Order: sequence, then structure tokens, then C-alpha cells
Amino acid sequence: MAAMGQRNAILDSSMLIHHARTRDKRNSFFSRSLRIYYPNLSVISIYEIEFGAYRARRPSDIETLQVSFHILPLTEKIARQAAALEASLVHRNS
Repeated sequence: MAAMGQRNAILDSSMLIHHARTRDKRNSFFSRSLRIYYPNLSVISIYEIEFGAYRARRPSDIETLQVSFHILPLTEKIARQAAALEASLVHRNS
């Protein structure tokens, strides 16, 4: 549950990846968001972030953040939407 004054937000993997790569971490969009929102991650975002770290042979970007996330479960609806989005991205990049 969100702390008083904070709202829940589902963070996208691209936001976390950008934060992991930025030099000024205190002023990244991710860091600023933590002042307002309680962070939630979907299991799909965890997959995307971890897959990228394994491919690059580097430590997990999630572990380096040192932030507690509420992990949202994968549902059939979410899985179908994720598949459609990824197929669309692959098609655009072909």
C-alpha cells in the first residue's frame, strides 16, 4: 500500500533502464517519481529488465536500484496485451 501522500504507479521498464544508465541519479525521472509515487512493477517489466541485463552480461538493474517494489502478478489479459505489443514492435523494426 502507498505511504500517506503517495499514489501507486506502475513503472515501465524503460524508465528503470534509463535511470540505471544516467549519471545524475538523484535528478532522474525515476528518482523524482519516488517522491510522489509508490513504485509497482509488473512481472513482464522484471522479465524485460533481467533479460537485458543477462544479454549484456551485467548485474541486474533492479537490484542496483535498492528500492522495494510491489510486484504485480501476470494475468492472462496482461500476457495477451504484452504479446500484441511486442509483436507490433518487432513488426515495426523488421
